[in-house]
Amino acid sequence: MFAFGIKKKNRPWGTVYDSITKQPIDPAYVTLRDIHNKEISSSITDIDGRFGFLVEPGIYTITVNKTNYAFPSKKLAGKAGDELYNDLYFGEKIEVKK
Repeated sequence: MFAFGIKKKNRPWGTVYDSITKQPIDPAYVTLRDIHNKEISSSITDIDGRFGFLVEPGIYTITVNKTNYAFPSKKLAGKAGDELYNDLYFGEKIEVKK
């Protein structure tokens, strides 16, 4: 299972990582979709599991795909953070402003 979040400092990217080992997932396929489930953009994580999107204001969701992993993480369900990351994401809608 894996999750993604933002390290303790606010960074302009997300990180996909293994929720058990806390190691970054490289490569993982990350997709940004609008409220109509239309794919807006996609990204492949880098060696550190990082990804990012430059998008217009709106409401979006993110999905992650990697063989032998499931998103969202069942191990971290209901948690806002863990020992390395906070602001964990579980597939809910994200509003981008400005």
